[in-house]
Amino acid sequence: MTKFSGRIRTNAAAAILIFLAVVISCKSASDYSPFSTDETQKAGEMVTAANKDLQEIKVLYEQNESMRRELKQALETNNAEQVQDISERVIKLIADGTVIAKRAINTIGDALDMNINDKYREYLELKKKSLERQLEAFQNYSVAAESLKKNYDPRDEEKRNAVKNEFKDLTEKYTADMERARSLSYQANELWQTLAQSE
Repeated sequence: MTKFSGRIRTNAAAAILIFLAVVISCKSASDYSPFSTDETQKAGEMVTAANKDLQEIKVLYEQNESMRRELKQALETNNAEQVQDISERVIKLIADGTVIAKRAINTIGDALDMNINDKYREYLELKKKSLERQLEAFQNYSVAAESLKKNYDPRDEEKRNAVKNEFKDLTEKYTADMERARSLSYQANELWQTLAQSE
C-alpha cells in the first residue's frame, strides 16, 4: 500500500456518506407491535428521525455514482484536468455528508444504549455493522480520489500508471467491502421480515 493509505483514518468519517440511504433504511419499532415495550418505542422514534438524515444522504449517493462513472471515463482517456476536477468534487461531496452521516450513526448508537427489545436490538446491531463496513469501503474510495487529485500526471507514464493501479486496487476493495455491507443489511431486513410474519 502506498503512502496515501495512511490517510484512511482521516477520511473514515466520510465513509458512509454515499451509500447509507440505500442499504440501511432502518425500520421504526413502532412498525411492529411486539417491540412496543420498555424504551423500544422511543428508540424507534429516534431511528425514524435518523432516516430523515439518510434521505439527504441518498441524494449525495446518487450524485457520487454519477461522478464515479465520469472519473472512470476520464482515466480511460488520460484527461488529467477532468481527473483532478472530478476527484476534488468527490472529496467535497464526501466531506459535505460527514456531519449528516455521523449524526445518523450516533442516533442508532443511542438507540442501542436504551432498554430495548432483544430482537429490535439484534436488528439495529446488524444495521450498525453494515454501516461500519460501509465506512471501511468509502474510506478507501476517498483516499483513492485524493491520491488521483494530487498525483495524477499524464505526462509521467510511470507515475500515472502507479496512481491508476492504486486507484484500481482501492476501488476493488471498496466494491468487496460494499458487498459485505449489503449482506449485513440483507440479514437485518430478513430478520425484520421474519419477526413481522411471526406476529
